[in-house]
Amino acid sequence: MQEGYQRNSLGDYIRAIEISKGSLGELMGDVEDCYDDKLINKEEFNRCDSLCGKTDYLLNRLLIALYKKRKNGTWRKKYKEDFLYSP
Repeated sequence: MQEGYQRNSLGDYIRAIEISKGSLGELMGDVEDCYDDKLINKEEFNRCDSLCGKTDYLLNRLLIALYKKRKNGTWRKKYKEDFLYSP
């Protein structure tokens, strides 16, 4: 997601988050396969499932906030200079 943010475009940032969500879904499928193949136990599966669920929730919240900022025209990337040289 940092890569999308660094491109200076809200659309690129949103797209990077959407790609991340797809990768997260793919990871969860791999975790399910590992559990089915008995490579991880139920406790490990539950821990991974919980982390993926929480991550997905946070990515969705971030997307909602970014869509709102795009609609309102209020997104502005903060540059290091904004923090270093602001009065």
